Amino acid sequence: MQNLYQKLLAICCLFAGAHCAAAQISSGGTPLSLSPIFQNQYAEKAVKTITLPAFPLEKIRKEDASFVGTRFAASMQVNLSLQNAGEWIALKNGDRLWRLKIRSAGALGLSALYDDLYLPKGAKLFMYGEDGKQILGAYTWESNTPNYTFMTGFIYGESAILEYYEPKAVREQGRLHIFRVDHAYKKEVFQEKNLLDETGFGASDACNVNVNCPQGANWQQQKRGVCRILVVVENGTGYCTGNLVNNTKKDGKPYILSAFHCQDGFTPKYDFWRYDFNYESPDCVNIGVEPAYQSMLGSTLRASRRQNDFLLLELKDTIPPTYNAFFNGWNRNATPPTQGVSIHHPRGDIKKIAIDNQAATIYGTSYPWQRGDGSIYYTSPTNHLFRLQMDASTVEIGSSGAALFDQNGRIVGQLHGGNDLGSCTVNNVFYDRFTLAWEGGGTKENRLKDWLDPDTSNVTTLDGSEFNDQQMGRLNGYVRTAEGEGLAGVNVTLSGLIPITTITDTSGAYIFNNLPLIGNLTLSLSKDYSDVNGVSVFDVILISKHILGVQPLNEPLKLLAADVNDSGTVTVLDVIEIRKLILGIETTFKNAPSWRFITQNFEFFDQTNPWDEFFPSVHQVIDRETPPNFIGYKTGDVDYSANAKN
Repeated sequence: MQNLYQKLLAICCLFAGAHCAAAQISSGGTPLSLSPIFQNQYAEKAVKTITLPAFPLEKIRKEDASFVGTRFAASMQVNLSLQNAGEWIALKNGDRLWRLKIRSAGALGLSALYDDLYLPKGAKLFMYGEDGKQILGAYTWESNTPNYTFMTGFIYGESAILEYYEPKAVREQGRLHIFRVDHAYKKEVFQEKNLLDETGFGASDACNVNVNCPQGANWQQQKRGVCRILVVVENGTGYCTGNLVNNTKKDGKPYILSAFHCQDGFTPKYDFWRYDFNYESPDCVNIGVEPAYQSMLGSTLRASRRQNDFLLLELKDTIPPTYNAFFNGWNRNATPPTQGVSIHHPRGDIKKIAIDNQAATIYGTSYPWQRGDGSIYYTSPTNHLFRLQMDASTVEIGSSGAALFDQNGRIVGQLHGGNDLGSCTVNNVFYDRFTLAWEGGGTKENRLKDWLDPDTSNVTTLDGSEFNDQQMGRLNGYVRTAEGEGLAGVNVTLSGLIPITTITDTSGAYIFNNLPLIGNLTLSLSKDYSDVNGVSVFDVILISKHILGVQPLNEPLKLLAADVNDSGTVTVLDVIEIRKLILGIETTFKNAPSWRFITQNFEFFDQTNPWDEFFPSVHQVIDRETPPNFIGYKTGDVDYSANAKN
């Protein structure tokens, strides 16, 4: 009676990127360093190498002996950034290239986890092997996540090269910080042959049925709401199956239903969980080349309960329409289904379907769940489980969390496990009942009803919804000056599926109506005319007093406004530029726009040196119900005299 996820960790712990073309949104391409032109011009520029401390192999193996699962890669804490590691190369056209080689002696493969990664438009990030045969990326602006976390897959060997390309137009706008490098060390697990045999593409039992076989013909909607989950925990990584689930508002909230035991006993790292949609064969044939899939990175825990073995997560971002996702419906009635269907990813393989043509039964006794060593870690109470026996198919490790669909295509449970896993002749499979998870432990943290019925409609069934059925919405906010006056005439551009631009009114308000709230939404602002607005001799006097130390400018925005030549400091050169503008010698500031913007809640850590802060040119919309408000400050205007309506 094995726990599916515990057994999976014993096979594939901490490796999922070996065969994936892209873990997140990747535009492909070749790193600039590998191009013949670059190699001819910069051949003398060797990649700077950082060698990690000696890997404590014996210590790791002793730890493995006490774990439930078996790792083949362990984490090493690092502190690597664009500022303290690697080396920059200034290119002839003004662009820049940063490179770093990470080496860990004896590693069979290396992976990187980022706790701060922001790629401005035009920038590209790659990770690749020294021979250039294995390349991950290019990761671009579209790869940014709402909380700036990121993860790459593994590069084979004991070294990997990171390359960050930054165009001149976005100089110093990018951020990159790696806090963890994972070192693969077990040959018996990490070798490609073993990995293919035991987990990932092509690893499942031959009796599993592809979801696009005739048996899956009536389940083509439901399959589009099923995804493979790469579950990242503190001590390793494994596979489970997840289900995109509808709620009564039908508002497109990307809730994923899975199984609690996918993380039980471990410390989950939800920001790095990856959700792979449409990972399947196009037909009934087990293809020889791994198919592409579409991924989402990062999630937030909404509710969970071990007693009902359910896990409800919300993706960090809305699923793009190109994924053609389907929000599966549910049935919280207590009656067992007359037919049971599961769509799942056994052993992390492509999408399969298992069918029980007989009615499910409620298991009338308790059920003890065991660890790999045979010890019991939890016992499901009486009547908590549905029991099924699949017809000529099976479920396996990695299938955990797969929904049990009833005869009407609605979710009635999620897969816990069984005692004949992988058996194609006799398999007793157990699903925790959706109806019991609805009320769960009685609070929103341990039940489903608060999230899936936010309208408190008290309906007992809900049909699934196509992505395009989700409701439209709007985004609105305002732009004001540092003194709180509404700033008119600001171009606010919303980038998502199709860029849309609006202009703030005299109160500084902006609004986007009838907007499909989908994709990675960002806002960018501009107002670049009438540079002389608010700029006077009095500003020259105030800035001169600051330079002389007579009367320092005492606000970060005033310091930033005084830096009209964008040099990162306030000097006599700024005074000269301002005088030229006042006298009409120049009509614009050459190196700075007329207005600049920061988010209203921005906090300066050093009030006297605001140039050390990071000011993104685009602002991600993390909370669609509360988009950011902004403060605009006029270049050259340190006494805040600019006309906000001009």
